[in-house]
Amino acid sequence: MAIDKKELLKKVNPVEYMEKHLGIEVIKKGSSMTALSPFAPDRNPSLSIKQIDNDRWIMTDWRLPPDERSKNIIDVTMAVTELPFYEAMKKINEDMGLNLDVKSPEAQAYHKEVKRTMEINQEAFNYYQQKMQECDNGQDYMKKRGYSLDECKKYGIGFMPQFDKGFIPHMEEKGFKAEELVKSRLVNERDNGELSPNFGGRVMFAYKNKNGNIVGFSGRSIEPDTKAKYLNTPTIKGVFEKGNIMFNEDRASQDRKNRSIIVTEGFMDALAYQKMIDSLGIEKRNAAVAVGTASITDEQAKKLSLYRNVFLSLDNDEAGKRGTLDSVKKLVNTGAEVFVNVNSDTKDFDEFYHNNIDKMSSIESVRDYFANSLTASEYIAKEISSREDRKGFQDFCNFIKDIDVEYRHDFLKDFNLERKMNSWETGMLAASLQIPADYLPYILDPKHVPKEFDVELQEKEEDRTFKEFGTKAVYDVSGKQNFSYELSNGVKFKAFFEDGKISENRGLVFSEPNVDTARVLSVMERTLPQEADISLVSGGKFDYIIHKDSLTAIDRTNNSNIATFSTDKFANAFEMMKSANTNLFEIAETLKELNVNVGKVEIDSPDFRGNVKQLSNMISEKLGYDVTVEVNGITSGNTDSKDENFDIT
Repeated sequence: MAIDKKELLKKVNPVEYMEKHLGIEVIKKGSSMTALSPFAPDRNPSLSIKQIDNDRWIMTDWRLPPDERSKNIIDVTMAVTELPFYEAMKKINEDMGLNLDVKSPEAQAYHKEVKRTMEINQEAFNYYQQKMQECDNGQDYMKKRGYSLDECKKYGIGFMPQFDKGFIPHMEEKGFKAEELVKSRLVNERDNGELSPNFGGRVMFAYKNKNGNIVGFSGRSIEPDTKAKYLNTPTIKGVFEKGNIMFNEDRASQDRKNRSIIVTEGFMDALAYQKMIDSLGIEKRNAAVAVGTASITDEQAKKLSLYRNVFLSLDNDEAGKRGTLDSVKKLVNTGAEVFVNVNSDTKDFDEFYHNNIDKMSSIESVRDYFANSLTASEYIAKEISSREDRKGFQDFCNFIKDIDVEYRHDFLKDFNLERKMNSWETGMLAASLQIPADYLPYILDPKHVPKEFDVELQEKEEDRTFKEFGTKAVYDVSGKQNFSYELSNGVKFKAFFEDGKISENRGLVFSEPNVDTARVLSVMERTLPQEADISLVSGGKFDYIIHKDSLTAIDRTNNSNIATFSTDKFANAFEMMKSANTNLFEIAETLKELNVNVGKVEIDSPDFRGNVKQLSNMISEKLGYDVTVEVNGITSGNTDSKDENFDIT
């Protein structure tokens, strides 16, 4: 009897399966378990795992849209292995030795149809390859492009003659019906019922999945005046979706973490790179793929981020340059190491390679070629800064606002923003980063301490002061128990030490509520000795205002987002800065660890579009007890606002 997924989920411990069969490390902290999420680029463990009872688990990625957050081990397996639903169930069943029947009638019908489509595609490509061997038109075109008949066979390049009369009879002879050929988009049916093959007069390239199965085609016209240079298989749901796959991906899918991948727009560019790689015998560490458009998709970026390095080699025309900027943005936000190959003398690599084929047959010359590649930030600085007047700066601001905070620094540095900017530039950049202009120095240089923020360090034991005027200072505080600091704006704070380290129990205490923690940390880094290491807390998302009966977190990237936790005692400011500087849930967890009880959470955020009740449940879960949450005047017991993402988290 066929089973549903509930029966499978009851029998699988997801933590055990993730660690043993998917290579995902699960971090266990008390009853809380987290892991790096496979559903979106993740640097900090964002997948929450909780066991409800013996055979029930809850897995959640809170960063995703509300209707996509709840996950299970089948979802995780699909994301990691790229297998479809029932194939993922089959893998889990086999890996765990469950001996369950995972084939439903619907799944059997679906997979039968997919398998049939791939069989049709394979036979069609056999026909295209045979026609390449027979037809001078296809051979002559490829010879002009630098490929022999043997190389066409090696790289799987076929040909479909114009006005071909043999394709449909051939496919029917192989057992494929006319309606199947139409459904597979290989044949077009006119209004009068007449059938004609698609892709006539085109060199044929096959899209293969990582298992080598042909899922679709792209045909390149051999006639220069053809309106559509490339013709692709239309989308076939579950089989061919162009934005989810890349040409030559099957050659490049093995051992991705140890490979560099070269990304091109056109098939001929990818083939030129692959031909060069194969001729040099370096295919184990390098491969090339074509995305078929001037810019990569989000799904392609996710796949490419799994490689050791990503080299973008898109066309050198204006469309290619725009595509490179967009692709850099998508790739950088996945955490990928991105480089850009620049061929200023030619439009694309295919032309460059075949004009310099003797030179590029030398490993030394190829090393020199890639040595001239620019890092992503170098390319953006070079490309945008060359634009006239203020346009370059405006374009850079439009670019940097879409780069995740953790990846911005190199772009800001290479665009030479550490220089003194005029008021227009300062305002434009601050607006694009959605931060107050006063915060820019800290974004551009985390160790920045402006001269106007002079510091007085007063020793409690001695009536002596030490003034800091923006230069590097070293002051021996070893052996002392506590020290008082005063900023030039009047804010005072004390640092309590134990054995040269910030005290875990007392930490920092402030004289008044309005404390800019970024400035405090900058001051301390420049005045404390090396053994008092506080570098771990020099960054983060929030500034904190700490009272004896409340703690307020202000979003440093958008200071209109504010959350206030009503508390029963002082929170340890140092611990808050160190441990809770990513999202509201970290704040709740840290308060729980510090034994600070929270009576109510009040959030003021004009950007909030979340579900208040759901947010209340999540914060209560982190605190370990129920707490009232109020957002923009709406409490968790009242009507919620729209169910979308909440920016402050």
